[in-house]
Order: sequence, then structure tokens, then C-alpha cells
Amino acid sequence: MSGRQVEYFRYFLSQFSDDDLGHYAQSYRDPDHLRAAFETYRAFPANEKFFAARSEQIDLPIVIGSGEHDAFAEFLPRIAAAMRVHGCTNLTTETVKGAAHYVAEEKPEAVAELIRRYATRTGSATRSNDANPLQSATTTLELSAYRTVVR
Repeated sequence: MSGRQVEYFRYFLSQFSDDDLGHYAQSYRDPDHLRAAFETYRAFPANEKFFAARSEQIDLPIVIGSGEHDAFAEFLPRIAAAMRVHGCTNLTTETVKGAAHYVAEEKPEAVAELIRRYATRTGSATRSNDANPLQSATTTLELSAYRTVVR
């Protein structure tokens, strides 16, 4: 992988410009940076065991989603169903139109709107004289394609 970062990122970020791909490749030029990024995926089996053992109800408002062109988008319904089985009773899914894997970078306005919408819905934006839900949001938003192993 080392030295081939542009090709790697081009596979996942096909909608990004050559300049953006170069930026990502440069950011991950150090082998330690690559290793840290890949550790997320290596942790899937341990994460699966940990979450499979959970049975308590979690009623925290959770919003998960992905970009409509993300490789993980087709798994979103299964991921949500598995999370509900494991106690996430207040879970909503969202798909960000026109985005792929890095939703916050590709469609920052759409992410900001989702935060506003869900923060307002939870009532967290109603503190005295604080109408900015971005500063007072308690809703968990995970829009960069929640990844887990769902069987």
C-alpha cells in the first residue's frame, strides 16, 4: 500500500478531484498514519463481540447514515436493524444525496442541516437565548458510514 496511496484513495473517492486525492495521499504517506487508519477495520471482530454482548436499552437519539454513493450505503438498513436488536431504540437512518464516503467533506451543508434538524428535534437547542443547535446538540450523528460487522 505504501507508495500507492493515490490509487487506493481513487478507488474510494472517485468523485474527488486529483488535487483532493493528492491531499489524502499526502496525509497518509507516513506508514504510521496508514496503520492507524487500518486499525479501524482490524477492530471489527472485537467490536462485534463487544456490541453483541450488550443488551441494555439505549434511548439516546442516534442518527446513522452514509452518502448515497458510499460502498457501505447498501448495508445501512442491516446495520440499523442490528443496532435496534442490541438496544438502540431511538435510531434513525439518513442517506446524504450526492455524497460518497467522506460525507462531511463532500456535502458539509447537508451534514449541518441534519445536525440542525435532529438537534432541534431533541429539544437540545432550546436553552435560554441559545438558538444555535450546532453548539448545543446532544444528538449523536455518525454520517461517515457507520461500520460494523452485521451477520
